[in-house]
Amino acid sequence: MTVDPKYNNFFEYKNVTVFKPNRREVEEALGGKLTTVVEVERAGKSLLASLNAGNVLLTRGEEGMSLFQSDGTITHFPTTAGEVQDVSGAGDTVISTLTMALVAGGGITESCILANCAGGVVVGAVGIVPILPEQLLGAALRNMHGRGAGN
Repeated sequence: MTVDPKYNNFFEYKNVTVFKPNRREVEEALGGKLTTVVEVERAGKSLLASLNAGNVLLTRGEEGMSLFQSDGTITHFPTTAGEVQDVSGAGDTVISTLTMALVAGGGITESCILANCAGGVVVGAVGIVPILPEQLLGAALRNMHGRGAGN
């Protein structure tokens, strides 16, 4: 089960495979700003523990996304976006691509990389737009060749 939470029921999703809030949602839910990597990591670990989630994927806009795994592994992925036109629908694209990749048998890290690539594509267009398979493939190939590779 993957969840893209909203504020009113933020803490109602326990024991899920992936919990994917964005920075603003986490700041509102936890009552503080996430301006440093240390604050982001503290928040991610706190969410993992309080929700008993398998993974927390925190999307951070221009700073990319951070994956917190229940085994203690933390991975930060830089954004793959080029020129940002509109962020509408980016979170929906990330959670749907992530879910599709997991269901297809991808591991959590690889699925997050693919979701990050998809999010990077859709923010380059104005409005809520679909992502075409060839766009996702192109973004993934660019990522493989060093642009936006995670650390």
